[in-house]
Amino acid sequence: MKKKKMKFLSLFLTITILMSSFSASLFSVSAADILYGDADKNGSVDVGDATTVQKYIVSLIGEEDIDLTAAEVTGDDDVNVKDATCIQKYAAEQIDKFPVEETPSTVTLVFNVTIPEALDEGANVSIGSNLNGWDPSNTDWFMTKIDDFNYTLTAEAPAEYIGEEVQYKYTVQLPDQENIWAQVEGGPTGGEIGNRTFIISADGNTVNDTVSMFKNQTGMSTVTGGTLETFKLDMPQYDDGRTRNIRVWLPEGYDPEDTEKKYPVFYMHDGQNLFDSYTSFAGEWQVDEAVTDMMAQGYEGAIIVGIDNSGDRINEYTPTWDGVDSSTADNPSGDKYAAFIVETLKPYIDSHYNVRTDKDSTGIGGSSMGGLISYYIGIEYPDVFGQVLVFSPSFWLFPDEVLDSVITSSNLAESENQPKFFLYAGGSGGESSITRYVDYMKNGMVAAGYPEDKIETLVDESQTHSESAWAKYFPQAYQWLVGFEAAPPVEKDFYRIYIDTTYSGWETPYIAMWIGGTNIVPMTPVEGKDNLFYYDLPKEQTEFLFRANDDLTQWGEAASVNVTFRPANENMVYTFDSQVADGKYSGSWQALPEEPEKENYRVYFDVSMANWDTAYICMWIGEQNFVEMTPVDGKPGVYAFDLPKDQTAFLLRADLDFSNWGEYSSADIAFSPENENMVYVFTGQRADGKYEGSWHAYEQ
Repeated sequence: MKKKKMKFLSLFLTITILMSSFSASLFSVSAADILYGDADKNGSVDVGDATTVQKYIVSLIGEEDIDLTAAEVTGDDDVNVKDATCIQKYAAEQIDKFPVEETPSTVTLVFNVTIPEALDEGANVSIGSNLNGWDPSNTDWFMTKIDDFNYTLTAEAPAEYIGEEVQYKYTVQLPDQENIWAQVEGGPTGGEIGNRTFIISADGNTVNDTVSMFKNQTGMSTVTGGTLETFKLDMPQYDDGRTRNIRVWLPEGYDPEDTEKKYPVFYMHDGQNLFDSYTSFAGEWQVDEAVTDMMAQGYEGAIIVGIDNSGDRINEYTPTWDGVDSSTADNPSGDKYAAFIVETLKPYIDSHYNVRTDKDSTGIGGSSMGGLISYYIGIEYPDVFGQVLVFSPSFWLFPDEVLDSVITSSNLAESENQPKFFLYAGGSGGESSITRYVDYMKNGMVAAGYPEDKIETLVDESQTHSESAWAKYFPQAYQWLVGFEAAPPVEKDFYRIYIDTTYSGWETPYIAMWIGGTNIVPMTPVEGKDNLFYYDLPKEQTEFLFRANDDLTQWGEAASVNVTFRPANENMVYTFDSQVADGKYSGSWQALPEEPEKENYRVYFDVSMANWDTAYICMWIGEQNFVEMTPVDGKPGVYAFDLPKDQTAFLLRADLDFSNWGEYSSADIAFSPENENMVYVFTGQRADGKYEGSWHAYEQ
């Protein structure tokens, strides 16, 4: 083989020297037009170019005389792009046809960004990217401040990245922050957005971006039906001085002074994702909405304690069982994290809030790694927690035989304090690898003697590993765990919903439904409101999507993700805030913005019973206290008036002779904005002769 290679190289050197004599016929383009290595001129450099050079030589000297793998000239035992480049550049040097150019070792990238609001002193705008290992805390990627709203960064990337895709996101980095992604950028209403991308060019790479918001850096919130308090606690179980941000959701009506009214408590992991889309990583669980809905159906309410995750989330949420996948969890500390909750956090909550402290009033739950650590805490502290919510648990970190050992060694059947477990998993996408553990763990526990009636399971194979799935099934799981049976809701035939298409720019959105006779229906624009549309949704339509048109051959940017509806979303607006990987629009349910307060409200008065020839309105405030009202054409005895917003009480008179009262006057009339466009009708007289009446719908 070596002899054949030497023979080939000798022949090749001879040929490349001779090639100059016929270069005009072989190459018809100038040096400036040549992409080095692209022998077959297809616009890219690949192994085919090495083959092209080799085949040309073979055509001159005969295939029987050479080694067909001789184009492997770089010594790495493979015919590849480097071989093609090596051969062509050597030939170029020999015939002096294509001058060999120095290739720059790096390429310059310039990032310019505008942010929505000025940051506090000490905060830095930074970039997390596939170029820096997705580490936005790397100070080399901290941006330079131009002014309060504009930042820039110039970075160098290896030239080998030319033609490759850069993925990146902007973040805010604060001194001593626990989670480097806590202040990542989000959509206009707080939703998760996809990675920003661009292709690195050899010529120039400048991007100009605008950030809509940074999570945890805005006063905006989607918290519903209660109040949210936050504070930090030290974690003395760790010796590195770490702390943890705690979020406490207090239900509507909670009164810190009313120590007689005490609430159950439910502790949950990944606190950023529970209540507020402006702080969540990829959508919220809507725990606050779920508990508020239950309270409307008679539930006593609960205090939900969210424990934020940190940059060490995987290790904190991993039990210290044998056989862990060390490539994922390299230093498990679930025992310390659990001890923090039981020994530090719970005593704090018990002493600072009006809570019941017994195990039957205390629960814990989470999803994914949070589901795994919830299970661990449930079996380690069965005397503390009476309910355990285990969603999409990451049991895959451990071999089955370890899980078997955990179940049998926990003496679950002998415990006097057996908590209730709710195990859930989806089955779509990456979630499919988790699905089997629901039945696996339940069957193992029951075989070990655990009461089957204390374990509830649910699998929905259509659901992915996502906050939207966990939000969908949290109400069902929580109600079972706390033993609340809601009265059947009073169902309407239709629920009015709204959509805001500002983000997508759709001119006329359609609603596409799964059931019913009319599946794709245009929505109705709201008068005087740009990009706002409504539809009266049939009660059976608990899931649907929005579309830009009714052309079903178009998807991606012409459609939204699937949207889930529940009665609590009535009169709310679904607001687009981002696009997912396939181009579909995503968003969240938001409270419909309140109408601005009017300056005047049109009202009507029917004084037919009094037989007044004219009617005056007498007001308590303002400059015009006594005003003659306007008769309504075609309606004898009916008068109209545009009432100033401040006039919440007034009376009517037949004249302005204030020596006359009684039958010349009405009793005091109270007004509120819901009486707008209604008619006040006289219906009788009091003992003092003043007319009384009531508000009624007005027919034009």
